[in-house]
Amino acid sequence: MNEPHGVRVWLPVWAGIALWMIHLTALSALTRSSCVHGTNWRAHVVTLVTAALTVVALVACQALVRDGHRGAALATDGEAAAEAETETGWNLVFVGRFGLVLNAFSLILILYEGSWALWIPPCHP
Repeated sequence: MNEPHGVRVWLPVWAGIALWMIHLTALSALTRSSCVHGTNWRAHVVTLVTAALTVVALVACQALVRDGHRGAALATDGEAAAEAETETGWNLVFVGRFGLVLNAFSLILILYEGSWALWIPPCHP
């Protein structure tokens, strides 16, 4: 099995957390600007971009799960190499599902924090 490794695996898994932190930091940094200049639309753009990139990471994690299932199914029983490929495939499935959970939670946080920009005025007391 020619399994993905390195950045191709770990970037989609941890992207959601990084994007959530970028979103949180950007919204915090834009708060004063939104109040003084009335540019609340920037918060919506940041929310849209980080949410879209998190969805891309979710799709990439689903591809990892699919590749892992495919690799585990292609291995033939009885050989040591096939057993190693099966284990590698199931490891990839685990990492992909872990990434799905992390990214889904991060997407929920991004959308929740972004919804504040819709309901709370930028210059609230």
